[in-house]
Amino acid sequence: MNAEDELARFYSAIRGEISVASFLDKYVRVNRFVVESGLVEDRRLGRGRLKRLRDEVQPVAHFVAHHAEPSDFVQFPLDTGPIDCTIRHGVDRVRLVQITVAQAKERFNIMRLLNRIGQSWRFLGVADNEGKDAFEAAMKRGQAMYSTGEAHAIIVRAIGICLQRKQDSRGADTLLIDAPLEYLPAERWQVVLPQLSGLAKGSSFTDVFVTSREVVLHIKPGQILAAA
Repeated sequence: MNAEDELARFYSAIRGEISVASFLDKYVRVNRFVVESGLVEDRRLGRGRLKRLRDEVQPVAHFVAHHAEPSDFVQFPLDTGPIDCTIRHGVDRVRLVQITVAQAKERFNIMRLLNRIGQSWRFLGVADNEGKDAFEAAMKRGQAMYSTGEAHAIIVRAIGICLQRKQDSRGADTLLIDAPLEYLPAERWQVVLPQLSGLAKGSSFTDVFVTSREVVLHIKPGQILAAA
């Protein structure tokens, strides 16, 4: 079976309602297939048919690993509509989800370098609303140490940019923001929860989650909640 067939099978499965347990199992298997098929570089940059796997499926996988039961259900329309994913918690709660990416330009530059030379770094300290020159200067500067405060500042700024961009929920009730929280250990994000809650105040979304592989921050607009 070629890569196109395997990805098609995965996307076909998640277009229909599928249990969280089955979804996470298939997600692990399709990522393993990406590695075995030499498609890692395409996945890093979200090229072609791997874009949805990286930009939509990945944040949902991180979210449901922390905030759903194995028996809950997910479904991805995989279209251009306003709802990127539907999550059904038991029989009483249906969550309509939009997904966006924080620090997308940073990720692109870092992943492009990783593809080119086989190594890179994970922190540029440049926000997505800065111009090309700022990113080029950061890439030329190379790897540098960064403080906890610097990591906090860039993520708070990045989340603010995402919330500004997503002012209209378009019928969704939950916003997932995929962000590089790997900058710091999970416990160090607790201190910025009040700032993030303030940024989300007045959001048209009922819930906002900042997702990463190891930690998911839950922000309810105007209210401080916990990190998972």
